[in-house]
Amino acid sequence: MSSALAGLVAEYHIDGDVVAAQVRCVLDAVAATPPLTEAERAVLAAGGLDMSAAVDPERELVRALADAAEIRRGYTAAEVAANNGVRPGRVRAWAAAGDLIAVKLDGRNRFPRFQFDGHGRRIPGLAAVSRHKPRRWSWQVWRNFLTQAHPAYARPDGQPGTALEWLAAGGDPQTVITMTRVGW
Repeated sequence: MSSALAGLVAEYHIDGDVVAAQVRCVLDAVAATPPLTEAERAVLAAGGLDMSAAVDPERELVRALADAAEIRRGYTAAEVAANNGVRPGRVRAWAAAGDLIAVKLDGRNRFPRFQFDGHGRRIPGLAAVSRHKPRRWSWQVWRNFLTQAHPAYARPDGQPGTALEWLAAGGDPQTVITMTRVGW
């Protein structure tokens, strides 16, 4: 293991075997992914996708490791419950209803922190919006949708804001729900 990787493993208190397993998964997925057919490439290019960009296994590995670390730092059901003054069963019900995104880690739900304010409390209006998350969107796409600035969520100073900022400031959840249908 390189010294840079060993440093990250130590800094984030991650088991080196877990990192090795994540690396193996990413590299296996990249190696097992069949190349696109010419017809598939033509359709994607016609849709505006830059087909000259190649898959960079190193970049994919870094992204996968960052996602894994984000999930590991996510709240447990007990932590969400304590932060929101409810029982863990209520948190599980929120996840089952689609009000919160839960990701399994070691057989237990973890709740990525982007869904909460700085004190671990649910962001007002997010539950209503989360029920409209397109099923094909991964939790990472959902995170990006909620955390990337867009003019539809203009701040008082006129600058583009994020969906989460919009909701936290009391913005209408319907604006965000509409954006889930039209894209961003």
